[in-house]
Amino acid sequence: MNNKYADFSYRLNKLVTEKQVQLGHKLTQEELSKAFDCKQSFVSQMVTGQKLPSMETAIALCDYFDCCLDWLLRGVGNIKPGKTFTIYDQIDESSLTPSQKNNFKALLFSLIEEDKQ
Repeated sequence: MNNKYADFSYRLNKLVTEKQVQLGHKLTQEELSKAFDCKQSFVSQMVTGQKLPSMETAIALCDYFDCCLDWLLRGVGNIKPGKTFTIYDQIDESSLTPSQKNNFKALLFSLIEEDKQ
């Protein structure tokens, strides 16, 4: 299978999973196709990373899942609108040692304090 848009697919699946937890039931591709006024096969292609949505559908996805367009399409910024974004949100801490995490946080906070002056 050609997973050309794997990053988009990952983010969309994350949103679907969160919505399922919120609703308390599994979302079918049929339900999603009705919600976004598109064919079920197109939903399947988005979920599996074979196609990207049109801008209109992407905006509808963001409205439905209450997420930011930049995050959905490009993986930048915040998932949810209204949250303050920091560079720290973009760091994968799982690859850092505890000492590296502390040093990184200290560096960020010192830069923030320096910027305030």
